[in-house]
Amino acid sequence: MQAKKVLAIDVDETIVSLKEDWLLHAKKNHGIDLTFKKEITDIQTLDFWDREDLYDDKEPMDSVIDIINNLHKHYSIFFVSHCRDAHFRSKLNFIMRYFKFDGFINTPEKYRIQCDYIIDDRDIFFEPFKEKNKETKCILLKTEYIGSGFADYHLDWKEIEKLLLSEITL
Repeated sequence: MQAKKVLAIDVDETIVSLKEDWLLHAKKNHGIDLTFKKEITDIQTLDFWDREDLYDDKEPMDSVIDIINNLHKHYSIFFVSHCRDAHFRSKLNFIMRYFKFDGFINTPEKYRIQCDYIIDDRDIFFEPFKEKNKETKCILLKTEYIGSGFADYHLDWKEIEKLLLSEITL
């Protein structure tokens, strides 16, 4: 039996949305109107990520549970995300509540992960993959973010599932 291909999946804004909560936090606690059209540079709003219960009441985006659990039948799935110490346990518990997966990797340097495919909501993380892991297929989840051209694909979750199931070698 051939080994499963490895699928790495980002967490924030890829399988769960915290954007509205962060926007509300920034406005309420710091008087700042954040925008997600570009990188967040206002460091004082990053305290949002210091909550130990950050993911405790969150649910995955529509259809993501079924799609990822279906893909797990054919792929080794690793969630890859950068966590602050405070919310690490909450994020891991969130993933464990909803998904079948093979591992969770906490890193700001996603390109160090050896995988066949990576799914992320921001393709800024794909540039190092193109330099260091040329074989990795980079899939940008369709969002309001403007891509920078490093993705191999720009798809929604249903399209991702269709693509990945079509690439299974029997």
